[in-house]
Amino acid sequence: MLLWNHGSFAQKLIKLGAGTYAEYPPLNEAEKPFYKGSDSWGDWSQLRTNMKLYAVDTTTRAIPSAKWWTSLVTTQYSDNLWAYPGVTNAEDFGLYLEYPDHWNNTGTEKGRQFLSNSRIEVRADNYTAASALARRWSDYTLDFIMKDKVDPSKEMAVSLARGVPFTWIETANIKPYIVADSATFFKADGSVQTFPFTGDHFGMYHK
Repeated sequence: MLLWNHGSFAQKLIKLGAGTYAEYPPLNEAEKPFYKGSDSWGDWSQLRTNMKLYAVDTTTRAIPSAKWWTSLVTTQYSDNLWAYPGVTNAEDFGLYLEYPDHWNNTGTEKGRQFLSNSRIEVRADNYTAASALARRWSDYTLDFIMKDKVDPSKEMAVSLARGVPFTWIETANIKPYIVADSATFFKADGSVQTFPFTGDHFGMYHK
């Protein structure tokens, strides 16, 4: 005689509106080597189902999982956000921007990287971001916010769009500064910009 206690393996049904969904993906869908045991918390599906998401709103709207900026919501800061033609990367100090325009010469496809000759960093004194949180997004645009880990009133808010060669940065209660190599600065009339500077705009040519 074979006895099978199906109830001990049954999942709870989570009610949502007029319908329901399973408590977690079935354990038989777990893939080695991510599945570490017989419990429902050891498999790859549970890691993804219960992972921390870095977004301002994680409960009232769907969060895309296959966008060019997905690493922003799956990591504390981000990997390279390939907006094209530029790259933006959130870090604890603020962010950096690059304009990749050539491949490294490895001789093989493995290890091939698309590189930039230089980098622009946006930093601020006495500021360390706790994380980068996705705030608003669409098919082409992204907006994220980075609040200081000690004083949340200090923040950077960053907006970018796919295919648009601009990164818009707004700040609150910090004094941002730019670190750049191979850069020259100019006024609106094209003449050389000197520092210190008081005003609302100047240009920077970055190789």
